[in-house]
Amino acid sequence: MTDNMHRLQSEFQTFLFSGRNEQELQTRIAESNDIPATARLAVYRNAYYIRLQEALAHDFPTLLAVAGDARFGKLSARFIRANPSRHPSLRDFGRALPGWLREGEEGDLAEVAALEWAVLEAFDAADHTPVAAEALAQVPPEEWEYLGFDFHPSVSLLKVSCNVRECWSVVRNDKGAVPALRDTEEERLVVWRAACGPAVQAIEPALFSALLGLKDGRRFGECCLQLAEQTSAEQAPAIAAQALALACNSGWITHIQHDTDQT
Repeated sequence: MTDNMHRLQSEFQTFLFSGRNEQELQTRIAESNDIPATARLAVYRNAYYIRLQEALAHDFPTLLAVAGDARFGKLSARFIRANPSRHPSLRDFGRALPGWLREGEEGDLAEVAALEWAVLEAFDAADHTPVAAEALAQVPPEEWEYLGFDFHPSVSLLKVSCNVRECWSVVRNDKGAVPALRDTEEERLVVWRAACGPAVQAIEPALFSALLGLKDGRRFGECCLQLAEQTSAEQAPAIAAQALALACNSGWITHIQHDTDQT
């Protein structure tokens, strides 16, 4: 490929992403069938934005339903300008959307996008064989303190402070009109790929804290110490064990790390 072609492609990409060089690029675009260069460029740029907006609408249907067509169109256009597509595949194009919403003018929608992205990640996550709950019964009591756990790659843990789970459920199950987004008491959610597809479950704060610690790589003993600061030394082991049983029974654990090294 010639240097001239590389340069033209780079200039065309700049035009699609920002439009800054439109006047200069017009001189390099031939007119055809009496269609001026400005109109021909506009066709390509509009198609670029429309395709990316369609990709976002596909990946974030609840966000689209909650925000409405007009608001979603405006925020997605701003997001595309701020985060132009850099990869031939559109699979990861929306990855930055939750954080971008959280930091910008549309912060009230960030939790909706975060839940939907977690659901998408759960859907696409690699397959791993979960550990059977019976495997824990075979671990000697003296080793429990040092156990670590690998979680299934589909598992995400989220805190939300609005009725995003309700909105997501209505859209996913096509139950009719989507409720308005409203503030609620903080919910702790686990997102994972169940046998029937992506699932979202609310759990108690203490169980969530235990799972979060285990998923972040803390050993079982470390998790109990952390829980003891939040609850009590008497309650902590039982809560940690309950969280671990829930994880195993739900297929969230894929490997038990046996490490008796106390140093």
